[in-house]
Amino acid sequence: MAVFVSGYINDLSAVKDNINLRVRVLRSWTQVIYNKPHVKNLEMILMDENNTKMQATCRMANVNQFKHKLVEGVAVKLERYSLGEIQPKYRMVNNALRLSFLSNTLCEPCTDFTGSMYGFDFRGYKSINGFVDGRRWPIWSNAYIVFVIRADVIGHVTACQDLDNFDKNGNKGKKKPLTLIDAE
Repeated sequence: MAVFVSGYINDLSAVKDNINLRVRVLRSWTQVIYNKPHVKNLEMILMDENNTKMQATCRMANVNQFKHKLVEGVAVKLERYSLGEIQPKYRMVNNALRLSFLSNTLCEPCTDFTGSMYGFDFRGYKSINGFVDGRRWPIWSNAYIVFVIRADVIGHVTACQDLDNFDKNGNKGKKKPLTLIDAE
């Protein structure tokens, strides 16, 4: 029988899942599985007391067991879950691991959680505008490494363009370009 120790998201690894986690559910939504519209998983962004975030999923077979406990803003204690790596293009946070809820996962309310309520990760304007230490970050090219920044922004929207439908490598998508000015 595994001995569970208290810890944080940064203590986890693909082979070390005996950590008793205390996390807040920042975001949750149902996700239809590709080409299977009748299969809906519960997807989440979790954050520990050190403001470290990770993605989590609850497969359709276990959703009814956990959905009432995994409401946005609620803090919970977790034991007996599984961990796996996420492919880079599917990461929504800067963490390579995804936590998966199992039928025997323990999920209990955590009334003494001391972490942030909202989990914002503010960055300086220059770091998201493509400049770090006065140097331009590489733009997509076969010769450069692509940097992905996920951050919360405070700024003033000065322009909002029309919704743009695009097709990239056969995948259709939409984007809405915004122009921001620094609030600092």
